[in-house]
Amino acid sequence: MSDWTLRLLRRAALSSLLSICCWVACGRRPLAIGQDGDCAAATPMKSANESESRHVLMIHCGTPGKSDTPALSAGVTGREIRDTGHSFDPIRRATAVGSLGAIYVLRMVFRMVDDLNNMRVRLMDEVKMENARDWLSRLLEMMPVRGALDYRCFLGAPWRIDFAASELGESPYHVILGGRAVLEDAEGGPARELSAGDIVLFPHGSAHALHDRSDAAPAPARWRSTLNVVFYENDGTGDRLDMLCGRFIISGAQERLIRAYLPRRLILHAPENSAAAAGPGTGAQVAGLVGLMRAESATENLGGLAMLSALSTALFAIALRLASEVTEPPDGLLALAANPRLVPALTALFNEPARTWTLPELAQRCNMSRATFIRHFQERLGRSASDLLTDIRMTVAANALKTSDMSTGAVGALAGYQSEAAFQRAFKHQMGITPAQWRRIHRRSAKLTLATSHSVADR
Repeated sequence: MSDWTLRLLRRAALSSLLSICCWVACGRRPLAIGQDGDCAAATPMKSANESESRHVLMIHCGTPGKSDTPALSAGVTGREIRDTGHSFDPIRRATAVGSLGAIYVLRMVFRMVDDLNNMRVRLMDEVKMENARDWLSRLLEMMPVRGALDYRCFLGAPWRIDFAASELGESPYHVILGGRAVLEDAEGGPARELSAGDIVLFPHGSAHALHDRSDAAPAPARWRSTLNVVFYENDGTGDRLDMLCGRFIISGAQERLIRAYLPRRLILHAPENSAAAAGPGTGAQVAGLVGLMRAESATENLGGLAMLSALSTALFAIALRLASEVTEPPDGLLALAANPRLVPALTALFNEPARTWTLPELAQRCNMSRATFIRHFQERLGRSASDLLTDIRMTVAANALKTSDMSTGAVGALAGYQSEAAFQRAFKHQMGITPAQWRRIHRRSAKLTLATSHSVADR
């Protein structure tokens, strides 16, 4: 919608509203509406058709600067109008009635000016939100994740697998296709039993172990490689386990966001391991995705390795979606997303990180008071909205420093900072090094990775 259309709508609405209300307030007396666009305070005048003095309320709506009286223009709010001398004394004299009802109606007219003047802001916000993406899509745009299936396990009891802490930027996952397994947390968390259809993610790359619950020594295992998949098998004769083991690869810039806002361990209980048996919804989609991964890893189809990598990547997004929909979501970002009242603020922060957000603005989007918004946001996320916004901005800045030749000041402006000095201070405080140092380190790392890949291809 163009600015001209908005101005026309605002002017017409305000003119009509003032005309009707003032007609009622003045006891249905004649009302003079100006055509030049100026807004004048109510003034007593003589009626042209009557000899006696008669009070007529003159109101003009339009462009400022053509009258000595302040205008109700798009750039002037109702508060400013009241502060610049529009008292209700002239209106009271003009009506010659002074009744509480008349004054109340006129007072409501001027209160409506605030809403009319803010019409353009609200409409433009709605247009922006129509083009906005959901928070998870924006997160994955800022933080590209690459999935990889490492191997598929066919194990018979007794068996045990110990997983060391992953390297920086790697988050392991396990999908139970069949059988049962017991998950042990190396950091002292409670053991959990997993069954077919369950998915376990370790966003922080924590060390852990999986076993069959028996105290017997595990049977010897071996590796078997095929064209697309590596299998891990043993000769155990007890209960069988069928499991996919892989990892999600995230760059160092984005890994910080994952560790700060996702739980250390994420266990998802899919309703069934069959998309046909599962009910509609995300659970059925997870079951369908896992079914595709099972089928692709069981045969050597053309492009099978690429398919498995793509399906692993999709698993990360759909797992986070499922986690945000469960009855008792985990802590952090997923708990925040599980509260539908807070989602508008979360979506706004991810879509417009460079905007100078205020707590009243975010609270208004969630239809909450400022105090209620702050309390609910802190309880769900464990951090403030300001903390989340800062981390999102740092992610945007880190990506720009790594992938573009923009100046430091331009990167800071992209991330929402008014001055380069403020951006430099914030970046060093959050990331531990200056933007220039960050750029040099990660570009050098990218060059080394590219050189290594070329050398391997040449062999």
